[in-house]
Amino acid sequence: MTLMSAFHLAAFVVSLACLSMAMKTPTQVLTELNATKFLDIVQKANDQRILGGNTDDLYTVLVPSDAAFNKLSSAEQNNLENIPGLLQDVLGVHVIPGQLFSWDFVNGRVIVTDNGHFVRVYEPNQDSTYLNSAKVVRWDVEAKGVVFIVIDTVLDAPEGTIYEVLRGPDFGLNIFADMVDKAQMNNTLHQTAGPYTVFVPSQTAWDNLPDTIKDEFSRNIGLLRSVVQYHIHRGSLHVKSLDRNGTLNTFYGNHLIHVSVTNDIKLNRVAGLEEVDIDCDNGVIHIIDHFLFPSTAGSVIGKK
Repeated sequence: MTLMSAFHLAAFVVSLACLSMAMKTPTQVLTELNATKFLDIVQKANDQRILGGNTDDLYTVLVPSDAAFNKLSSAEQNNLENIPGLLQDVLGVHVIPGQLFSWDFVNGRVIVTDNGHFVRVYEPNQDSTYLNSAKVVRWDVEAKGVVFIVIDTVLDAPEGTIYEVLRGPDFGLNIFADMVDKAQMNNTLHQTAGPYTVFVPSQTAWDNLPDTIKDEFSRNIGLLRSVVQYHIHRGSLHVKSLDRNGTLNTFYGNHLIHVSVTNDIKLNRVAGLEEVDIDCDNGVIHIIDHFLFPSTAGSVIGKK
């Protein structure tokens, strides 16, 4: 190496050091971003990944804005503070190992978070990017050791796979889980990565079914299997992707679900959305208020 080359290299190293010294701390940047509620819980948890204390590692952090926290109910906010481990779980969903920038978030990409959950990138149009159910409102804000990306929703910590959520106590979906078992779709919704979108009829939807149809389900496993498959879409669709007229493919052959939007979103003109964007490790669940039936079921049960 010549003397001049060594000088240039030394100057480059010094300039990098000066740039690093000049870069603001994560605390300073989060304050400037008006992400004070997120900063408060990060400081309470003493999360050094986000505060820049892990000097040997770099992270990308999805930062819910203060407005995002204002969307949470008081019960949800209390749960974050009082349920053991929940705060750490939720923080972990917002932390991605390594530094990623806007150009790394390609439509359809699945990113593994620091606690092993998944964030899926989708772009419903050219002007918007969503990470699971959260819209990105600001990209690529750098601090020491961290890249911040501001989002408009606090991400849920998934409670497991789609099948695990169906079987869990939170949403009362065990009847549909039983149908999934009988249709032999449980391994698909539990042991494969997907992603899938499952439109799950609520308990009320089941209660409103005529007994003749329930009896037919118990006798005709082929019918039951086709109906279960008809409620499953290949791909991850959050509610922001359902706000336009169109069709969705399903596991059941070439049979489509029709989406219509007037004052609200309807599937096949009968099913409304009761609860949306329940994120799971291998997709997303939407709870609907009516069963969906493929056209092939019409001759069997007289109902589409």
